Parts: sequence; structure tokens; C-alpha cells
Amino acid sequence: EVANFDTVAMLDIQEEISVPDHDYVSKAKKPKSVSEVVAPTPSTSTGSSAPGKRTPTKYRERRDKNNIASRRSREIRKMKYVEMNKEADELEVRNEHLRKKIDELEELAKIMKAELIKKMTK
Repeated sequence: EVANFDTVAMLDIQEEISVPDHDYVSKAKKPKSVSEVVAPTPSTSTGSSAPGKRTPTKYRERRDKNNIASRRSREIRKMKYVEMNKEADELEVRNEHLRKKIDELEELAKIMKAELIKKMTK
């Protein structure tokens, strides 16, 4: 009777655990029957295929996808860098042009002020 109580208690615990409170997926295998909960067989506890172990083809596919994504990311970053440098050069040219215009307007203001003072003193 004690074993049955433990088995029922384990099933109740398993039901509570099976409701995830997160959004990621665990790769651990869940027991399928009561016998696996109570006494796992040697083949499942020491089997050669560990949970989470990847097959070479899946690993290669993931690496290839990652390599493509990395290459694309580097290209995008390089393009942004080139565009940023181009924009910086354009802004430097515009800034120089505006500084010249400021100098011209300040000179014009100085001349006009002198003319105004000259006319007011007559």
C-alpha cells in the first residue's frame, strides 16, 4: 500500500510539474507510464542517446544557418559603417559651407552697422 501511495503522490507531483510557468521548452524526456516513474529501466537511465544530444546533420544545419546569419550581420554592419562615414563626410562639407556663410553674414552685418552709424551722425 505504501508503494501505491508513493506512486499516486508521484503522479500528482508530475501533473503539477507538467504545467509550465515559462515559455522555453525542456529537452528532458518525461516519463510515459507509472512504471517509469517508480523504477526506470536500465536502458532509459544509461542509454547511449542522451537527451539534448544532437545528430551531426542537425548540428551542421544549425551551424550553416548561424554562419549565414553571421555573414549577413557582418555585411549589414559594414554597410551601416560605410553609410555613416559617407554621411559624416557630407555633414562636414555642409558644416564648412555654413561656417563660411556665417562669416559672410557677420561681415555684412558689421558693414551695415558701420553705414547706419555713419548716416546717424550726419
